Amino acid sequence: MADHFFIVGAQRTGTTYLYTLLDEHPEIEMAKPVWPEPKYFLNEGVDAAKYAETYFKEDTPCRGEKSTTYIEREEAARRIAMTFPDARILMVVRDPIERAMSNYAFSVKNGHETLGMWEAFSREAEQIEDYDHGNVSASPFAYLARGRYIDAVRMYEKHFPSDRIHLVLHENLVTEEDVVSNVYEFLGVDHTFAAPSIGIEINPSESHERLTRDQYEQLTTFLAEHTRALEDYTGLDVSVWPSYR
Repeated sequence: MADHFFIVGAQRTGTTYLYTLLDEHPEIEMAKPVWPEPKYFLNEGVDAAKYAETYFKEDTPCRGEKSTTYIEREEAARRIAMTFPDARILMVVRDPIERAMSNYAFSVKNGHETLGMWEAFSREAEQIEDYDHGNVSASPFAYLARGRYIDAVRMYEKHFPSDRIHLVLHENLVTEEDVVSNVYEFLGVDHTFAAPSIGIEINPSESHERLTRDQYEQLTTFLAEHTRALEDYTGLDVSVWPSYR
């Protein structure tokens, strides 16, 4: 039986880029298609045979799925653990303000958001559940909430040992090749493989508004507690983040 792993998110952190580098590895098969994402464990049962038959066609030792909504749904973590208790979990984290701005641009592009950026951020609590739950799997308006990565780490640790969860820093993923090698090693495949797409921009962010210096500072202060908690709890060095303090 193949080993399974899951890129659970977060949205707008370079998960499609990571998906591509993993899919290019000869020992790995990624669930197809990449879009729309499978999201099998959001609504389905825990049928491993059906899952394999639906999303995988090759006989590879390692199989992976990318569904970014999984990072914010505990029922997904629970179902994955029930189906593949030895699965490995990959989380990509990015400066929460930069990620929020990219998320905002994505929501505007897809017709979900009509407010200006600062107003959208300021009214997040009011808007966050005001979307079509039947057609959209995750809130288009969870700009800042989605950057509280420590909550996702703790949630997944209820279902998987901490050594089965690997955090990838977006800022290093897109600039340092050894980050990809470390992911390969975590997954138990040849870590010396050089993926053809390393360094190629994939699914880039749309251009978007920028915050004023004062607005950026307000958000930095608002998110600082969550950033410190992530760093203290996981040991991940996030000092590269522009909003780090």
